[in-house]
Amino acid sequence: MKPRTDLEKLKRISAIGGIAMAVVAVVLMASAAFMVCGMGMALIDPSAFEGVQVEGFDGLTQSQALALFAFAMLVFGAMSVTFWTLSRIMTAISREYSPFTQDNVVRLTRIAYVFLGVSAVLLVLGLVTSARLDSVVSTIIVFLVAAVGVYSMALIFRYGAALQKESDETL
Repeated sequence: MKPRTDLEKLKRISAIGGIAMAVVAVVLMASAAFMVCGMGMALIDPSAFEGVQVEGFDGLTQSQALALFAFAMLVFGAMSVTFWTLSRIMTAISREYSPFTQDNVVRLTRIAYVFLGVSAVLLVLGLVTSARLDSVVSTIIVFLVAAVGVYSMALIFRYGAALQKESDETL
């Protein structure tokens, strides 16, 4: 049976997308866990990694390596939270009467705040570690633009929820 309306199409896509987003979130969390284990092993027993060559990372000091690790963990964590929250949004859309709910507004706002927080932490991390300015600034800009875009979507969803409520009360 084919979906007849855009809302039915959205619900069907969201049901599948919710599962896909949850899988991506779990994979990102597992990857972060493996990174933590590897970094922990390197800190506990640096000799275990003697002779290991990683292209592009030769000559890093221990503090630079830790800063790079913190950067990677921050990005993995932010993306895990984002994909998990998107999974919850899509699952809710597939089950609710309307995609425009206050819960989805809160979820989108949460993603925007995560991106804003990542930008702030990256700024501090970049200043403290004297990291390459161009890579830090470009990453901060990406997260700031994403925060503004997602927050704008939250406001659109808030307006849609208000219109939905008004429409429901009219009928």
